[in-house]
Amino acid sequence: MVRTLTYCFLLALLIACKKTGGPPHPCSPVDPNCNHQAGDVVGKWILESYRTLSFPGNSDPAWTSADCSQSVIIEFKSDSSFIAIHHSILDSSYNRFSMTSQTTFTIYSGDSNVFVHPFTGQIISGKEIQLTNMGIDRTTQERYDCDQ
Repeated sequence: MVRTLTYCFLLALLIACKKTGGPPHPCSPVDPNCNHQAGDVVGKWILESYRTLSFPGNSDPAWTSADCSQSVIIEFKSDSSFIAIHHSILDSSYNRFSMTSQTTFTIYSGDSNVFVHPFTGQIISGKEIQLTNMGIDRTTQERYDCDQ
């Protein structure tokens, strides 16, 4: 009887425990020391998930996990330069960024001879950012985790 009560107590304790932090990033171990302050995106970020909204039709799709076979990495440098590795849209013509507020930024081309539609970004937390590329009838959104 004591054994049964002990088992039930331990089972209830296990179920009642609060889980924190969410699931780990699928492509890279989470760096617990990575925590950006407001207005700071300098460093490397790894693609966590993405979604595409199209009008009409798919106006609220679910997030899709990133493909880890070739991780997408973006890097913001302290001199306002920007690099994207293995990204299908953010090619080398996207090479600059600027903060537009404490929580928003823009990625664009620093070459005045090259026109690329800018990406807008938002700092979601000290460990996560979100990029948005708006087209005429579709929007692509991407979430990135800190990868410093």
